[in-house]
Amino acid sequence: GPLCEGLRRAARAADGRADPLGGAAATHVLLLWYARLERGLGWHRDDGRWDGASLAPVVSLSLGCSCDFSLKANPADAPVVARLDSGDAILFGGPARSVMHAVANITPGTCPPALAAAASGRVETARGGEFRLNLTWRHAPEIAGLEAEERFHIFGGGTRQFLDAARDRGLAAARAEANERR
Repeated sequence: GPLCEGLRRAARAADGRADPLGGAAATHVLLLWYARLERGLGWHRDDGRWDGASLAPVVSLSLGCSCDFSLKANPADAPVVARLDSGDAILFGGPARSVMHAVANITPGTCPPALAAAASGRVETARGGEFRLNLTWRHAPEIAGLEAEERFHIFGGGTRQFLDAARDRGLAAARAEANERR
């Protein structure tokens, strides 16, 4: 999508090479919703069936509360920790594509107020409407057609329908709320 491609262009510009990330386009997006801020995501590698076999880069965008994103090459290594705030993106590909990583220490009180207000009462959130949302784009054409088996939405018509339906539900809820206030 356009957002993923914009992040890739920014990485190419910062790196100074024509295309340090390779030419592969994203084929699907994974959405991780953290409504309970006390729970992150433990150490893992993106090497499962649903992660794809490609070494093309993963583009990961964080929204909502800040977190500590930890990376390490091997289980015995000391982690490198990067704080990801709302709107931050991280990209990793090539040999680093299978780096161990974890989401830890989600920080309450760091969700931008406008995002917390927009989510509050519409979706499951922590107290005050806070949440963390991660969108991860991947190149994994080999999983196309398996959408019904899991919770992935492949780019294209099905995703457009999914997003349109979510938008329409949100608009209907906002209209109902406005009518109740009258």
